[in-house]
Amino acid sequence: MKSLVQNNAKILCEHCHSLNIRQSKWSSHSERNAHPRCTPYRCLDCSKRFIATTNPTHLIQDNTLLKRTSLIGSLLTVAVIFMFLMFENDTKNSQQKMASDTLSEVTKNSTRLKAAENGDARAQFELGQSLLQSFTDNPEEMAIAVRWLSKSADQGNTNAMVALGRLSKVGLGVLQSYEQSLEWMKAAAAQGNSDGMLELGRLYREGIAVPKDIVQAYIWLNRSAAKHNRIAAHERDVIGNALTPEQLKDAQSQSVTETPVKPQSVQQ
Repeated sequence: MKSLVQNNAKILCEHCHSLNIRQSKWSSHSERNAHPRCTPYRCLDCSKRFIATTNPTHLIQDNTLLKRTSLIGSLLTVAVIFMFLMFENDTKNSQQKMASDTLSEVTKNSTRLKAAENGDARAQFELGQSLLQSFTDNPEEMAIAVRWLSKSADQGNTNAMVALGRLSKVGLGVLQSYEQSLEWMKAAAAQGNSDGMLELGRLYREGIAVPKDIVQAYIWLNRSAAKHNRIAAHERDVIGNALTPEQLKDAQSQSVTETPVKPQSVQQ
């Protein structure tokens, strides 16, 4: 009977995964030739025979190759992370430089800036709007934009009111407040601003800061469309298709009357 194998290579039985094995014999020359660098074994636990690679040199070569592959993979991972960090840093620096250049470009118009500083509501709105449209991810520009828009809105500029109302709705540059958004839109709409009417209609349609009311939504969208706002006309017609004949008649009748609303200051 053959002796137990000194299982230093930790060869497991292919069937029951036991380490309790002994070396077996080749069943034929053709089997031996078909499995170079292999040895037949028999498991003493399940009694089944199997063939496994046991050439020490081969195992060492495989292990060395595995270690080298793992090392190369680790080095490639480190290189990719390093390149990503360098790219992210360069991107951040570029964005900061772009923001600084944009701020200078917007404010270098000395005529408009001087007019804004002297209290011209239109110049204040244009300055704030330019900053919003240039680089809204920059906190410094956003704060300056909101400040100029607030100054303009406080003087009755309805376009500035709409801009602040939209910012309040999404919570960008100011605290998110649906109530504040509603107040700005009511103020702008009451003074005949078509975009203010459009946004007010949307608030009623979506039930934001007010009870959902598609009749009121239709009324404000209808008023906005009467001032040549094509977007409002399209959204009004969509709502109109959902109204009953009585509701539609009532909404069109109420579209004639408007109630003024006094604007309130924005929350920053």
